[in-house]
Amino acid sequence: MTFSVDHVEIHRRNGDIETTTELVVSPEHPVGVRRITITNHGEDACEVDLTTYAEVVLCPRSADVAHRAFENMFLEFEEDVQLGALLITRRDRATGALSPWLVQMLAAESDGWSPVRCDSMRPRFVGRGRDLTSPEGLCSDAPSEVVKHPLEPAAVLSRSVVIEPQATARVALVTGVALSRAEVVDLAQRYMSSTHVDRAFELAWADARVELNHLRIGASQSFRFQRLLSFILDPQRPLRAVPGAFAAQGDGRTALWAQGISGDLPIVVVRIDDGLVGAVCGELLLAHEFFRLNNFAIDLVFWNEEPAGYLQPLQDQLIATVQAGFAQGYLDKRGGVFVRRANHVDERERGLVLGAARVILRTSAGSLARQLRLAGEAAAPSRSSQARVPITKPATAEGLQFDNGAGGFRPDGREYVIVGPTPAPWCNVLANERFGTRRASRR
Repeated sequence: MTFSVDHVEIHRRNGDIETTTELVVSPEHPVGVRRITITNHGEDACEVDLTTYAEVVLCPRSADVAHRAFENMFLEFEEDVQLGALLITRRDRATGALSPWLVQMLAAESDGWSPVRCDSMRPRFVGRGRDLTSPEGLCSDAPSEVVKHPLEPAAVLSRSVVIEPQATARVALVTGVALSRAEVVDLAQRYMSSTHVDRAFELAWADARVELNHLRIGASQSFRFQRLLSFILDPQRPLRAVPGAFAAQGDGRTALWAQGISGDLPIVVVRIDDGLVGAVCGELLLAHEFFRLNNFAIDLVFWNEEPAGYLQPLQDQLIATVQAGFAQGYLDKRGGVFVRRANHVDERERGLVLGAARVILRTSAGSLARQLRLAGEAAAPSRSSQARVPITKPATAEGLQFDNGAGGFRPDGREYVIVGPTPAPWCNVLANERFGTRRASRR
């Protein structure tokens, strides 16, 4: 796997078949492209089936996490045979709400590809008792079709091609989003042509270099900022406030509002705890601008822990540093930079603010690269910490009452024993006034 500033390349070889996948996001349109190049290094022709799978959300992440099964009920699928694409939208639950549209297609860039086969049902593709490591859809030739309102949706596209010896086949997986059906169809029609796919890679290359020149940073620094973004999107314990370190009981929103911070955006805190405005502060200001240019807003908080005094040289230096850079127009604004003195905040509010931060860095802990490296090493799970699957013994079917072939009651009537797979997935709730539990079979 190779990471570049403008795209990512993934190389793989299985026997005589070599696969190269190039990933890029177009700066011109809301489109992501995965160009897949398959080369046959063998002496015989080879037929290759290419299948893609995606679980579409089209709603805020918080809503998907809160109740995925409910949110899935509002997805609507449509197959466009002429384009060889799946069109997906979310039906309105409220009058006037926006209905985003998504298109996904496999655009052939070489000859010999079969027509696109589409499916929209996850259970049919994955299969009962299976997972995505060995889905049933890759092991059977069962016909697939697009159901308009599936209960468990998934976008599945498949094409096949015969590759002659020492020959290459190429196809592009295009995913685009828009606010109307007409716009998303227009995107699909544009990217059916390999010219627009090539243009996406060329513009991404040019855009990345313009951005690096604007920020006066190199590729290694941009990778570091993306690594920081990973910790912001998926907070890890090594870069968060230590539980119990502060008396952080109370309404965190009120504590944030008292500092002029809305709390609607991810918060990154830099604790200046060594009395110096070091390289970490300057690098975080560059990262803040890097995120802003890529349409990701954060609230960057410089937490000045300088001792109280009549003069405040560190505070003045921090503000001067912010005003001399790209963030000069974003001081004390939403999605901007906030410079706060820790000795002006009581211990309780201090704990609440630090507890709300997704990432906390310290100027005394070394460079940004060092802190991210140590956090990554500490966050990596060890083998001993991985959950162990309990060993269970299969139940016996001897002496069961009311046996229906799938299970029956024990003679004392206190247990129901299920033997082998049931005709359909099941879920059972066991509860009384003092206890409750839920037990379900695999899908």
